[in-house]
Amino acid sequence: MRKIAFIILGYNQNKKNVPAFGKIESFFQAKNFQTVMVDIDWKYKTLSDYVAQFEKIYLENVKKDDQICFLGFSLGAMIALISSEKLKPKFQILCSLSPYFKEDLPRIKNWWKVFWGKRRMEDFAKFSLNKLAKNIPTKTIILAGDKEDWEVEIRAKEARQKIRNSQLIFIPNAKHDIGQTEYLTEVERIISEKVF
Repeated sequence: MRKIAFIILGYNQNKKNVPAFGKIESFFQAKNFQTVMVDIDWKYKTLSDYVAQFEKIYLENVKKDDQICFLGFSLGAMIALISSEKLKPKFQILCSLSPYFKEDLPRIKNWWKVFWGKRRMEDFAKFSLNKLAKNIPTKTIILAGDKEDWEVEIRAKEARQKIRNSQLIFIPNAKHDIGQTEYLTEVERIISEKVF
């Protein structure tokens, strides 16, 4: 039986511009996981497209009895969480879960709405965490830095309340940066101590 970790990077990120993902890959490999670095094609696409891309990559790499872990950062964490309803991994780590679910949209900053554009904003509204969370059996660790935007903090707290089998950990002095030493140290600890 294989253990496979899918690492879903944040918006416009890759292993070259965020070397921390290579380190995260090595944390999983130290626990005898095969790793799949999920490199999403972000350009001119919506969250629905991102989820579909990930699910295709997943199906290309998984066999029936594999034990699966998802780790996603920021928008990658949203992709992981949304996909976990259908794909049902054994474990997932949601790092700095982006606050773009239907319930988040009324409170996000206006410049964020401008950045994402009308088409993406309309697509975000299709995803309700309240509905999604009812169908997620996966053991879930939610990580967030205690120096992130308040929208990320609220999203993390609400996700913890809604997802049955979940735990929330705030990382002291950490910003929205998975490569920050404090953040990376906590990710390594979670993979080492908590993941099957």
